[in-house]
Amino acid sequence: MGYNLPVELFTELGIGILIFSLRFYARWKTVGPQNFGYDDMFAGIAVVFWILEATFLYTCGAKGNNIGLNETTAMQVPDNQVPILVLGSKLAYAAWVFYILLIWSLKSVLLSLYIRLTMGIWQQKLARIMIGLSIATFLTSLLWHICSCLPPSKSWQVKPYPGNSCTSRPGNYILITIMDVVTDFGILIIPFPMLLEAQLSRRQKISLGFLFSSGIFVMICAVVRAYYSLSNINDLSIALGWASREILVASIVVCAPSFKPILSRAKAAISGNSGSGSGSWKRYGNLTGGRSRQNNTGHQAEGGYLTSVTASGHRFSGENMRGSRFKMASLSRSKNGAETLTSFQGESQERINETTKAPHSPHSSSEDMRNGIHVTTQGIGKVPILFKKMPSSSDHTYSTIVAEVGAYKRNVRELKIKDARIKYFIEEVNTNGYVVIRNAFDKADIDQAKAELELLVNSGNGGPAGTNGRNSFEGLRTSRIYALLDKSRIFDKFITHPDVLALNDYFLNPGYLINAFHSVTIQPGEKPQTMHHDDGHITMPRPHEPFGTGVIVALDSFTEFNGATAVVPKSHLWDETRWPDSKEACPVVMDSGSMVYFLGTLWHGGGKNSSKMERKALNMQYCQPWIRPFENHIVAVDWNKLDEIPPKVVDMMGYKLGTPFVGNVEGGSPLRAVNRRLKEYRSGIKENPKL
Repeated sequence: MGYNLPVELFTELGIGILIFSLRFYARWKTVGPQNFGYDDMFAGIAVVFWILEATFLYTCGAKGNNIGLNETTAMQVPDNQVPILVLGSKLAYAAWVFYILLIWSLKSVLLSLYIRLTMGIWQQKLARIMIGLSIATFLTSLLWHICSCLPPSKSWQVKPYPGNSCTSRPGNYILITIMDVVTDFGILIIPFPMLLEAQLSRRQKISLGFLFSSGIFVMICAVVRAYYSLSNINDLSIALGWASREILVASIVVCAPSFKPILSRAKAAISGNSGSGSGSWKRYGNLTGGRSRQNNTGHQAEGGYLTSVTASGHRFSGENMRGSRFKMASLSRSKNGAETLTSFQGESQERINETTKAPHSPHSSSEDMRNGIHVTTQGIGKVPILFKKMPSSSDHTYSTIVAEVGAYKRNVRELKIKDARIKYFIEEVNTNGYVVIRNAFDKADIDQAKAELELLVNSGNGGPAGTNGRNSFEGLRTSRIYALLDKSRIFDKFITHPDVLALNDYFLNPGYLINAFHSVTIQPGEKPQTMHHDDGHITMPRPHEPFGTGVIVALDSFTEFNGATAVVPKSHLWDETRWPDSKEACPVVMDSGSMVYFLGTLWHGGGKNSSKMERKALNMQYCQPWIRPFENHIVAVDWNKLDEIPPKVVDMMGYKLGTPFVGNVEGGSPLRAVNRRLKEYRSGIKENPKL
């Protein structure tokens, strides 16, 4: 049986459509359709161009074309066959265009992916340079195809024969292949600086390096295609077959990164967790409810005591702060005796569990979760919690205490996050310490808030910092209006945005409070603010769980010139010995109506305003229910206005009794006590006379 080109074309097209379908399924499951990015858009475009290219190639081959003719054979074509060959030649001409569009759409998939992965780090500059290179090579290839035979009608001319440059087009195979390979090589080098800096094991780096370098196979296919096509320039089937193979290989390469999270989850589901301590992990540990971004964490035995090194290099050793000794328990122990320790960090969308033997550890598998420090992970580094002896969950007395004081509410962090969009936000915050939520508020909300702020300033109700700051940290050319909840109901919708509340429900304990809520207007000429993290006043070793979160709503668009907040990606994972360098900070550029959500452990600061326009924003902060807020809303907001304020906001102001009885007034709700006081003041009668 001879070679059948149509069978190969449509078989490989079918395989390609299946591969892209699996890619879209993987993306759907991991981030949700509402969070699809430009890489997903280009993937869909590539499928469309592939279908068009395969269809046009098949049709032009079936009908015939002017490829393979010469001056003599062209004149021998019967006149009644000329229109058919002209149509086939037009289809061949268009198929070249679709091939170029398809190949560069596939490149755009990877470039868009790398832009997203390099957000906030210097490698994004490299990715953007490669985008420029890709655009240049794309335009060069397309213009060469169009301009190498002018007028274009000569490309489908049969009589007289227009020449090889207009039919078989050997120049296309040379120049477009060069442009193709140069661009692929540029894309190939983007991820390797990230990979070299990543805190991964050698095995993981080799594995990811192989994945990223798979583009070499595409480059080889392109060169082989050009070689065989030029060697058989008049045999269209050779060129078409190799073009189809090149496209299939390229499709596999660009889709492979999207399969990794699904494959990793499937592997984790199959292997399971056989450690006897897994139950204790779930009881005392804090797991992410969404997708886990984790990095391997080494732990080793030192003199009979396990020492754990966090991703940022912070060492929790066998010495506590008072000089006494304690034992470090591993999180789980499998049947083969290997102890498992995991932490969250990095760009990998998978769970990486590194197990190492600890032959000198004095703990048996039954002791691991009952003595010493238990290390929890929550996407932000490891947190030491010291227990002299962890009680058993089967202990009735302990269970009663847990139920009565609400300890189960504090320890439950394995939330069932169903919204793929929120899962994506959680993953971004776990990895980078922040996430930008685009178009969170519409123009009407933003305009209303800006008008209200202007009204407060013009009416003299802006407060002591309503026109200018009072110190260098506030900003001497930065105005702030505090106690917004007392001044207007316009701002209630901002403090209760559903996405913010959903993220707070994940990162903070139930009953979290409003830590601060004020406007920030950075005026022209303002200097950059000192870099800081919002929980810097809390004397706890870093890294640690977040004591609070922050949200900045852009009332004006944030640019790198008008004072956009600068953040240091991944700095929420640093220990207390590391301070940010100015080169590590990047501005949060976003449109009006968007907002950035970040952890209180993230280094950040207001930017320099070198523009001629002021930059308005709302600054919202939240804190754990057991922390004293920056702004005392119980005093700042008039009690008589509480009935006008949404109940959820009133609760977050501190009027709701915290678990188990934090903030109580005579053992009861603060709001009930305030209502009683208001009744007394209004009636002029004291319910509790002086003793």
